[in-house]
Amino acid sequence: MTNAITRAHSLEPASIDEASTLARAAVASRLYAVQSPEAALMILLSGRDLGLTAAQSLRAIHVISGKPVVSADALVAAVRRSGLCASWRVVESTPTSATIETMRVGEDEPERETFTWQDAERAGLTRGDNYRKWPREMLRHRCAASL
Repeated sequence: MTNAITRAHSLEPASIDEASTLARAAVASRLYAVQSPEAALMILLSGRDLGLTAAQSLRAIHVISGKPVVSADALVAAVRRSGLCASWRVVESTPTSATIETMRVGEDEPERETFTWQDAERAGLTRGDNYRKWPREMLRHRCAASL
């Protein structure tokens, strides 16, 4: 087991030079939606701050309007593995509304968030292709990120 852990960690960059090399390889591979080695490097560093591996970072952090943004799925995964989340439950997920309920360890009451199509319209989000093609998923992701 120790050898497997050691081998896995050896795949992670241990220095800025190693991270820069990995960033250049990620861009050259064209497997990730990253445009430059510099952007890839910043994604790797941002992911490291959140406890993500390099590959997780490249898959889950996207540059939107010039800023690194963590995907809703990655945010939920980080919350759930933090040890502070007693429960996470999707109450409703439809093309017009998403509601999620979560309970933080040590709290007496759950917290609930709802995000609707009307909320997305007010925020100017529904003009994009993703909201037209995947409304249920996009509302759920926005709800999760808000929560």
